[in-house]
Amino acid sequence: MKVIALCPVCRAPRRENLKDSIGSLKHFQIALITLAICGIGFLIDGFPLAAKCLLFYLPFWAVADFLHGIQMREATKCPACGFDPVLYKRDWKAARAEVEVRLQKIVDELRAQHEVVLDRTRKAQEELRKQRLQVSSPVSSSPPDAML
Repeated sequence: MKVIALCPVCRAPRRENLKDSIGSLKHFQIALITLAICGIGFLIDGFPLAAKCLLFYLPFWAVADFLHGIQMREATKCPACGFDPVLYKRDWKAARAEVEVRLQKIVDELRAQHEVVLDRTRKAQEELRKQRLQVSSPVSSSPPDAML
């Protein structure tokens, strides 16, 4: 389901593709992997081992569901400010500290970029002043005429 939401901290819009559980395609892939393992078990020991290999479906499903949960949690985080609603629900102080650290890092990067731009601008302005001073004051090579 596509959800269009606003981050509660920075109001950045975001679109999330979230599903509560793994899809039928993932179940089909897990079943194919399990059947491949069953085929290998059948070649090694025959039907008894192949039947036991069918139980591999459950741990594979658990791992896929766990990985899906991690992906869902990463999808709920705000890419702009780093707000994590799951962490906020557990411990709002830790979530606030995490967002403050992320925003402080962004502010520091912007300040550094701003200083670089200011330095370039100041150097360019100094060069322009020097050029204007050279143009406005003509340099004469002969001494001034003495009054008679």
